Amino acid sequence: MFLKEMLERIQAVDLSKFNADDEFGDIMPGDELVGVIPENIRKIYVAVLQHGEEVQKSCPAVHKRMAELKQSRKEGNIKMPEKADLELIQGHALAHDERDLFRDYFWICVKRHFNSNYLITGNLSLRKGWEVVSWCDEIELLRTLIDITSDHLSEITKKK
Repeated sequence: MFLKEMLERIQAVDLSKFNADDEFGDIMPGDELVGVIPENIRKIYVAVLQHGEEVQKSCPAVHKRMAELKQSRKEGNIKMPEKADLELIQGHALAHDERDLFRDYFWICVKRHFNSNYLITGNLSLRKGWEVVSWCDEIELLRTLIDITSDHLSEITKKK
């Protein structure tokens, strides 16, 4: 049933209503261009994004109810939660699991499409124009160090 629902979501995507350039950033130093994803995989991404947004919208109400139950236990009410509460919480946890599985499916499709065009040890990300890039954690670490050093040097220069 989950797979059928995901396929229906993918088929319903209208790419003309999604602006990838608003969603993704530019290629950064250290990024290695892997390629541009085709339309069928773009639809998967948009369906994943829409599904994730739906799951996130349900979080505040569920988390509020969980906090109420926790507070009730602190006040000495140690009974089992009602069936409706258990269904709500377990359903919400399942929705997060499905969201993660759907996202993983997208990245598997990307990796299968490009097969050997990227570093196995690298991470993949999306950039403007539906470009897929590969980058290594070491590069991200170097970017962070450069940013911190640059900020620190700017502060020292301002103080003089």
